[in-house]
Amino acid sequence: SLEQIKYLVNQQCIKPLCDLLNVNDGKIIHVALDGLDNILRAGQEEFQSDANLTSNPYCILIEEGDGLEKIEYLQNHENQEIYKKAFDIVEKYFSGDETDAAWTHKSPDNSTHLTRTFNSLPAVSLSKIPKLP
Repeated sequence: SLEQIKYLVNQQCIKPLCDLLNVNDGKIIHVALDGLDNILRAGQEEFQSDANLTSNPYCILIEEGDGLEKIEYLQNHENQEIYKKAFDIVEKYFSGDETDAAWTHKSPDNSTHLTRTFNSLPAVSLSKIPKLP
């Protein structure tokens, strides 16, 4: 549930999950990717339902835990399931697509701003995208 995921994130589970992406056991990597995907999905739901959030809060935590770098590396993994899962996570949450929560945020005037947050630096607005009707 969303509450369970929030609890685990508050217990700082993201960095250890990201660290598991370096092991040599495909099953462990797959389980870690599933866990990170569930966390990112919960963050996406949170972002979409909370007007005060400017992005998926868990994308930033995964980046800070070196998870994005490791997930991107796993896109070259010999195991097709791991490759596909890593690819899907990057595509869905970190691709830079204007609908992606890691890259866009809502503003009071209902326009969408293309932004990117790096580590603990504040988000920097790169361009303003008008909201489509």
